[in-house]
Amino acid sequence: MIVTLSLLAGVAGAWLLLGLIDRFRLGLSMHQALLYVPFKLAYRIEDGPIQLARRAEAPVIYTVVHQSRIEPALMLSLLPDDTLHILDETSARSIWLEPWRELARTIAFNAKHVFVSRRLVRVLKGGGRLAVYFPDEVEPDVKSFRLYRAVARIALQSGCPFKTFDLPHERLC
Repeated sequence: MIVTLSLLAGVAGAWLLLGLIDRFRLGLSMHQALLYVPFKLAYRIEDGPIQLARRAEAPVIYTVVHQSRIEPALMLSLLPDDTLHILDETSARSIWLEPWRELARTIAFNAKHVFVSRRLVRVLKGGGRLAVYFPDEVEPDVKSFRLYRAVARIALQSGCPFKTFDLPHERLC
């Protein structure tokens, strides 16, 4: 029993130490850093692109290719707190993603409803950040084209640049 508790305390201490290191090195909040540490250890994620994405001047639109279920969780734990994340309906309703959704504001993109572009243009013109998750499909469907068109219209109306954030997916498989 004592060995088990000592082992658990050691793991918790290492997790906290790694979280503190990433907090100061990457400029994350402690909550973000603690949720990022397991991804970093399990998938050996490089911090170079993350530091560039965090240093991008607002207003900015981050485009993330949504290849697996972990991209929203990873981006929620890495992008600045003031970023508004536009998720697909599956990710927006996912129960396991709840701890990460508490890190930043999220909305679900619904292709059947008119996209709330005026609100998002106001967010960007006010110096905000937007993270959009594009599907990784060879032939996009109507829903994907609506998302592409809406994001392009928002970028044109707000005069905001795009920053493509590409993760090393060969390591995530």
